[in-house]
Amino acid sequence: MKGNISLILDIGSASLGACLTDKRKKESPELSHVKRTPFSVTVDQKNPGSLQGALIENLKVLLAEYQKMGAMRSVHVVLSSPWYQSHLKTIFSKSEKPVRVTHATVSHTVNNYRAKKAKEEPLPAGHTSIESVITQAYVNGYQSLIEKPLLGTALKIELYESVADSAFVNLVTEAIHGVFHEAHISFHSLPLISFVTLRSLRDEEGFTFLDIGGEVTDVAIVHKDGLRFLGSFPRGAKKLLSDINQGKDGSGMASRASLYVKGELSADEGASFAAGFSKAAALWNKDYEQILEQAVDDVPVPSTTFLIADKEELGWYRKVIEINESGTFPTHPIALTPDFFQTAITLGNGGVYDAFLSLEALFFHTEKKELIEI
Repeated sequence: MKGNISLILDIGSASLGACLTDKRKKESPELSHVKRTPFSVTVDQKNPGSLQGALIENLKVLLAEYQKMGAMRSVHVVLSSPWYQSHLKTIFSKSEKPVRVTHATVSHTVNNYRAKKAKEEPLPAGHTSIESVITQAYVNGYQSLIEKPLLGTALKIELYESVADSAFVNLVTEAIHGVFHEAHISFHSLPLISFVTLRSLRDEEGFTFLDIGGEVTDVAIVHKDGLRFLGSFPRGAKKLLSDINQGKDGSGMASRASLYVKGELSADEGASFAAGFSKAAALWNKDYEQILEQAVDDVPVPSTTFLIADKEELGWYRKVIEINESGTFPTHPIALTPDFFQTAITLGNGGVYDAFLSLEALFFHTEKKELIEI
């Protein structure tokens, strides 16, 4: 396998996605051999470790398929909830007189913070750091990539950090190295990737984005080009279907939900299904609004909202948000459908516009232009 082709693994709470991406084309990354495998159906809900076990078993099967395509030098692993934890930190540095602010200044400031934090707030037992990245820097209040030295008295750095369970990271690493023995493996979290990619694709300086998984909805708010808020609540697609089915197993509801939002149920079936769907939507919207009420204390809540979810589920959640039109926070939902990526992604052999993998391929194509390297 040529050195500029990488394997991306997208690990969610209900599915496992993978693709090859080629960075040779400067204009856009190429996706090929795209695969997505649901694994939550094999999970024993009474066994907390069953989700991880199901994931690892499916991962090994998936990796065996890519092994047939040749050796892989680079593997990017992207984690969605519940596989990571993340938080934001703002670091301030001031001086009485103007000083030269360079990348070295930023690096020194961040490393001092990291050293202090390691002593005062060490990582919880059994966790490992996967990211500690500067998303924005400001000199005298002005945003800058600090590509050249600047004079200033005030430096503000916005840092994004994420951690994951050490045992889980080791299991994933062992599975990959069991197939690709010499591959360089990097771990990442979806919120950072979504922030960087959406910021590079859109002109808005403010937007909200939701990662709606099987179990959890993650909420992030971007304001003035900076990642300002992270939150989550335990209602994802599986819970929505269960709520529609009055608390019972909702696995049989998925196809009916899709037909309902497309208006393809009969009049009687549609009227019957609408009642359960509306109640489930109200529960999701209530939890979502509570998160936004927490956020609005610190940052304005933009109406432009990007929905990141599996293809069928995007339709459900556009309808869910539509039901809440009279809510406290006006929302203009934009679903990350295949059309969203058609001008940004090139498809190769076996390529499709998978929303998560497309976001991720774009991130690895643009990250050095969007983040400050230290």
